[in-house]
Amino acid sequence: MNINNNTTDEEIVELTRKNDKELFAHLIDRYEAKLAAYIKRLAANSPEAEDLVQQAFINAFVNLNNFDTDQKFSSWIYRIAHNLAVNWLKKKKANISLDDDDEAMRLRLKDKVDLEDDLMAKEAGTLLIDAINRLPEKFKEPFMLKYLEDKSYEEISFILRLPKNTVGTFIGRAKKLLKADLEKNYVR
Repeated sequence: MNINNNTTDEEIVELTRKNDKELFAHLIDRYEAKLAAYIKRLAANSPEAEDLVQQAFINAFVNLNNFDTDQKFSSWIYRIAHNLAVNWLKKKKANISLDDDDEAMRLRLKDKVDLEDDLMAKEAGTLLIDAINRLPEKFKEPFMLKYLEDKSYEEISFILRLPKNTVGTFIGRAKKLLKADLEKNYVR
């Protein structure tokens, strides 16, 4: 079977199940960098993040027959990666923390998050990352998935196993908390 950019993830899963287990490598190629960035953010750039990414793909491959092809593969693999990272954080007794040295992430946040003020000055990206790190975990995770991973509310709902309305509420609260935090701590 000829796999190209137009072949959907779900089609690759079906072909992998039926014909050729080696086709799973195409899914790894599509998601390895994205999952690595996501897990590194969750695991605070730990050297163990790469191991978590590999484990996510191993778990996905082993459980490929349980995947419902009516769902999006991307959401499913993110859920697996998310669960692994959260379990790792619990074992380490750590919190999700963004790295303020990540210039690309800082620029992305600055472009995507509308905080309505003049807060987006030269150092706004760093200030925003600091404020995100102070968010309660239940708000931080959906916010990161929405604004750093470009996930829809439906996908976030699936990944975090939360109702879609709750995802919207948590993201809205995260934005309000961020605005209040930035106004309190940085507006002079």
